[in-house]
Order: sequence, then structure tokens, then C-alpha cells
Amino acid sequence: DTEAKKAVIEIEEKMTQESFFVCRMFFPVDNKSDDKSVLSHANNILQMLKRGADFSSIARQFSKSGDAKNGGMLGWIFDGQLSDAEMKALREMSVGSYKIVRNDRGYALLLLRD
Repeated sequence: DTEAKKAVIEIEEKMTQESFFVCRMFFPVDNKSDDKSVLSHANNILQMLKRGADFSSIARQFSKSGDAKNGGMLGWIFDGQLSDAEMKALREMSVGSYKIVRNDRGYALLLLRD
């Protein structure tokens, strides 16, 4: 009963927070020398998406994150769940748009669905 009450309180708190429905592909940068090639790879994928490629299919094929098997679907994201750079980018994006963002581990290609 106590756990259920805590879950309800948490859900109610999140309902008032800013949230974003997000899909993401991630491309790690393991060595500084790889930064340019990883960014180039992410930009090539972004161009494929802009030409109409399916985000889910591309994510399953190219993303290096655990969410790749879900087609990059992260679902509803609340403040603090992604890097500061990614959260800032989401706030600046319009629904349906893509953006490549550098975080401390590599590049994230974001799709803001809602």
C-alpha cells in the first residue's frame, strides 16, 4: 500500500513537469581522434532521415545504445533523465525535428515526437 501511494505521488509530480516524447540514436566517441568521423557518421544518418528513412529501422541498424532494439524509442523523458546538452536541445526543438547533440560520451541524434 505504501509503495502504491509513493508511485501515485511520483506520477502526479511528473504530470506537472515538462516532458518530451523522444527517440534517440547514440554514437559513442571512444577516442578523441574518432570525434570527427563519429560526427560525420551521425550527419550521414541525419541526411538519410531527412530523405525519408524510417528512424526505427535506422536506429536498430546503426545506434550503439541499449534502446536500439526498440528502434531508439526512449518514450516520455523528464528533466534530468538525459544529459544537460540533450535536455537543452529538446527544449529548443520543434515536434518532428531532428538534432545531433554532443554529450560527454559521444553524439546523440534526437527525434522529438511530442
